[in-house]
Amino acid sequence: MRNSLCYLSLVQLGRDVIITIMIFKHKFEVGLDDVNLNYKMTDRAILKYFENVAALHSDSIQNGLEDINRQNMTWVLIEWTVNIQMRPKYGDKISIRTWVKPSLTRYIYRDFEIRIGSKTYIKATSKWAILDTQNHTVVRAGKELLEAYQPEDDEAIPTYTLGRLRILDEYATHKKVALRKSDIDINQHVNNLNYLHLIGELMDFGEQFNYLRIVYKKEIKYDEQITVCRQNTDGTAYFLIKDQNNQPRAIIECR
Repeated sequence: MRNSLCYLSLVQLGRDVIITIMIFKHKFEVGLDDVNLNYKMTDRAILKYFENVAALHSDSIQNGLEDINRQNMTWVLIEWTVNIQMRPKYGDKISIRTWVKPSLTRYIYRDFEIRIGSKTYIKATSKWAILDTQNHTVVRAGKELLEAYQPEDDEAIPTYTLGRLRILDEYATHKKVALRKSDIDINQHVNNLNYLHLIGELMDFGEQFNYLRIVYKKEIKYDEQITVCRQNTDGTAYFLIKDQNNQPRAIIECR
């Protein structure tokens, strides 16, 4: 695959056991639509590149979107945690690394890094599920699927450091946000990236953070009425996206 590489290496465990691990790598150049007023990469662009590289990785082992759709399955993103040490700028040539971590649960955990040269600019971890589109139920990731990704024990952001995101008792600001048809993706609900557009309605122009955590609670469909809430506490911005019945659709923490 053009501009993509799978790095395979052998790790010796004890005397006789050898396992193979895989890190998938893809290169990009930061474009005009990827940057903010300061020519720095936006949060949405960061997540967009991560999702595209994850898709390319899955495609490379014949487990991409079209492959699992033929089995009436689809990938569902559950959670993001992103730690931005520095933001790449317009024209930078970046390298994105991704790998799947071992898991004993029904979820798949995938980490990412954005590098320029040997320097790491951004680290991230994510949580995914496989959804049966006929029964609308989460299907456990089988051993064969995980082995195809050749999981890597390394962690960009250790999951044990992540607490549980909770809904606050009160939010200072509330705003109803109209959904657009362009917000809807191939799964017929609001695309994961466009949740950032929704909370952007309660952010100042140019406002940005170095840490982003998103927990998707339930998909949003086009005909629903959505309210975005915000509360600032001790340098952290807490967002809640909820529906007309006050049911949470996403919880977001930025700092």
